[in-house]
Amino acid sequence: KTMRGRTIHATFGPLVTPISFDLADFLIDQPDITAYLIRKHHLALYRVTTVGPRQWQVDDGYGTRGLVTLAEKKEGTRIYYAEGTHSRRRFPTLAGSAVVIMRISALQRPQGPPRIKSSFEVYVRLRNPVVAAGVKVVRPFLQETIVRTFSKAFLVAQKLGTLIAKDPDPIFAEILACPLLTSGQQALVRDLVAAFKRELTPSGQYP
Repeated sequence: KTMRGRTIHATFGPLVTPISFDLADFLIDQPDITAYLIRKHHLALYRVTTVGPRQWQVDDGYGTRGLVTLAEKKEGTRIYYAEGTHSRRRFPTLAGSAVVIMRISALQRPQGPPRIKSSFEVYVRLRNPVVAAGVKVVRPFLQETIVRTFSKAFLVAQKLGTLIAKDPDPIFAEILACPLLTSGQQALVRDLVAAFKRELTPSGQYP
């Protein structure tokens, strides 16, 4: 329904991030832990709260809030459904739904540290009758707002991956110390960390 009645359609990427596929897969599946790291390193103000299986309450700290549900997951692809609002001064609050298709894949390299390639496709359907009626007039503003909101999240995730690759030990210690991590997840993180380090250069750093 959101895709068929979309107000805005946008694509982002692909971007290359120096991180292993398995570690990226874990961080994507634990957005509350990823948001914790992002805030800790002052990359953005994101707050994510798990409210149910595959469901999170999200606040980007810049006026966008909503409920995000992982609708489908298969190898290399996730499809999210979101409902929320975006508030901005001197403009009506935007309410709507979104379908986000995220694709990630490992870049095959004969040698060297791991990398992933990621991209997003976003469909947004507005529910404001007045704004929707005047969509042709406000489309440039809507396009700019949606592109800015989603592209920022995309770039912040890439920055976090780059930080992990450049200096992995402190960030891995922060993940293990994160109060949101369960005991079962701690064991998984240790295995992911060990595998990631084996794939790095002998110096333990991304070149």
